[in-house]
Formats: sequence, structure tokens, C-alpha cells
Amino acid sequence: MKKTALGAEDSVSWSHFANATDAIADLRERNYRVYAIEQVENSTYLHDLIWTTDEPIAIVFGNEVTGVEQTTIALCDGCIEIPQLGMKHSLNIATAAGVVLWELVSRIIKKKQMSTAKKYLSLIKFSHTIFAMPFAIIGFFWE
Repeated sequence: MKKTALGAEDSVSWSHFANATDAIADLRERNYRVYAIEQVENSTYLHDLIWTTDEPIAIVFGNEVTGVEQTTIALCDGCIEIPQLGMKHSLNIATAAGVVLWELVSRIIKKKQMSTAKKYLSLIKFSHTIFAMPFAIIGFFWE
């Protein structure tokens, strides 16, 4: 069931599903990679996640106390773990969501910045620079 929130100009599409299985099936139909945020055997540390920002990705966050259900984990492409040091073994859901989403968004931001820099640097041709250098030096000293 598709719905929108806010005004027509600032709408946010959202969907409701009766269970995680149906939601993940819908994401699969739309070619999303689905990851659960959970500490399990063979999980990938967040900073080691190989993800190109062009790929659609969906993140499943679990219950504050019980985490992500094992049946849901089995449907995912993998699990992402937030590495932690010390005695604490988990974060509350709001903090975990903030950490994960910031890591993923920061990759998108970095890619856009690199893309912009690459675009402007592509306007400079090394061969043209070498050819023009003697004329620039002569022009500098010419009165």
C-alpha cells in the first residue's frame, strides 16, 4: 500500500507491510540489497561494507531489546555490525540508526564532492598547460 505524507511538493512516499518478509520481497523486486544491523557470525563491520552509492540499499533495524529476528536475517544479503570497543556490546536503536545512516550518507556526500572536483579538473588539459607555459612566462615579464 503506497501513501504519501506532507504537501504535494514535499511528499515522502512510504509503504506499510504486514511483516518483514513482505517488505523484503518488495525491496527485492526493486533490486535493493538488504542488510540487517546485527551482531552475528560473519557480519561485516560498517566501515568495511563494500557498497557503491549507485546501488539501492535497504537497512533493517531491529527491536531495541531483541534485535532483528533470525528469520528476517536469513532473508537479508548480509548483516552489518557497528564495531565497538569496551564493555558495551550494543547501542540503543536511535544511536545505531544515526551511526549507520551517517556512514552511508557521508559516502554519498564524498562521492558528490569527488565528482565535482573531477569535473573541474577534467577541464584542464596537461598538454595545453605545457604549450602555454612559455607564453605565460613571457607575458608576465613583458611590459
